[in-house]
Amino acid sequence: MVAGVYAIENAETGKAYVGSSRDIARRYRRHVALLRAGKHHSSKLQRSWDKHGEGAFGLRILDRISDDAAIFAAEQKWIDALNAHAGGYNSIGRAGRVLPYTPEQRAEMSARLQGRIHTPEARRKLSEAHTGKIVSAATRSKLRAANLGKKNGPHSDESRAKMSAAKRGKKNSPEHIEKTRAARIGTTASEETKARMRIAQLARWAKRERSPMPQAVKDKISATKRERFNARN
Repeated sequence: MVAGVYAIENAETGKAYVGSSRDIARRYRRHVALLRAGKHHSSKLQRSWDKHGEGAFGLRILDRISDDAAIFAAEQKWIDALNAHAGGYNSIGRAGRVLPYTPEQRAEMSARLQGRIHTPEARRKLSEAHTGKIVSAATRSKLRAANLGKKNGPHSDESRAKMSAAKRGKKNSPEHIEKTRAARIGTTASEETKARMRIAQLARWAKRERSPMPQAVKDKISATKRERFNARN
């Protein structure tokens, strides 16, 4: 068992990921397992692995160190020497995974992620990773506290257009339809909800028939919107 600092290097690009472990071989096997599964915590290393293939990468032991007090200092030295953060695969530019992030590092990570759009494949993997996951009571409490005071609407015209475009042509799976049906068994819609459903159905019918919407339907839609707006205010 070898302890110390190691690098996972891409022979094609020269870039590296630097880490430390009490058992480098075991830690490297864990990295490889995560990369093969597409679940590595370093998105930069994962993208490069997917692009260049497993054969482009290899392990290099940089320092053999058994002293825990010195291992992070050596890791930091190699992160800087190999430019493993800015020009490599390390997500952060400091050694020691157990230490909390500084406000500056949090701001840097947030800036990197702004505007990032996941690919369909990445969204599928995220969905699979969360399937069956049970959220603790403490986490649910924090989520409720974070959402207190937030207003859910009305949505802007731009937001409604984006949501409409995202749902256009989308078909629910038979499993989803069955779950929705089962969840509604025994529930009774309010009169207001029934009225909105009738108006929505008439609007869809008019659009499908490509005929002008009757004025009475337009008046009902306007009245319903006014009532909803007044209720919120």
